[in-house]
Amino acid sequence: MAVRPAVAQSRTIGMGSPRVSSRLAQFGERPLRPDELETVLAAGIDLGRSTQPTVATASLAIARELMSVESSSRLFVYCRLNRDEVAAHLVDLRDRFALPLRIDAATAEVLSQTLDAMRTPHEAARQAAFGCLRRRCSQVVRTFVDECRGFVPAISSEQHADSLASAIADWIELPKELSLIAAAAFGGATAEVVAAQIVLEFSQRDRRQLLGLAGRGAVAHSRVHAGSVADLLSRHSSLDRFRVEVAHVAAWVRACAVPPESTTCRSRP
Repeated sequence: MAVRPAVAQSRTIGMGSPRVSSRLAQFGERPLRPDELETVLAAGIDLGRSTQPTVATASLAIARELMSVESSSRLFVYCRLNRDEVAAHLVDLRDRFALPLRIDAATAEVLSQTLDAMRTPHEAARQAAFGCLRRRCSQVVRTFVDECRGFVPAISSEQHADSLASAIADWIELPKELSLIAAAAFGGATAEVVAAQIVLEFSQRDRRQLLGLAGRGAVAHSRVHAGSVADLLSRHSSLDRFRVEVAHVAAWVRACAVPPESTTCRSRP
């Protein structure tokens, strides 16, 4: 994903170091299932003398072979072996921190970055790259958040052709209700990005109200009672606040459309 360096800022949204389930702690050490082993062998992947090949064993073998030959069948196998575990970890991050993140896009990015890092002639570096897969999930999520929060909407006449907005919007998953509210004030992919940007400005509890994640993720882990969450902020009041913020951003963009001669709108108030 591309970032506007002058705009994007490294800000946090309360993303600490989430607890990792025992299943994810064993990521890559899972033995290949019979159907997976059959797929790996059918693709001509050399597993060496491994008597009980794991996901990590096969993934490293694929990366090793891709150093010398490009193969769509091997790429498919690599994705098939790793996507479910990666997606599960990303879902955990999304739900825990209440993010408007599209899991399939994030999964593809994590798998792509990891495989690129594994394409090295040094076996130790290859193993280290695969071992950092969960950390890469967190990095990809943080990049997504930073890009959303650093996005500056174009003026109305340019919104439908904003390539940056389109690129970021591919990563966004929002309830239709929020998208429609933003679309009433913005055009094209800009509406999705502005909506996600506004959501990310809210607290985690408020984001859960807006995204329909109440009772999931960090709510369960922090043992917050559903009643107390409802007392703090109902979905109705969250939507009202969301509408107000959309209106504020729209007003700011209109003000920047014809800036005074002595000033330019470089950042949102």
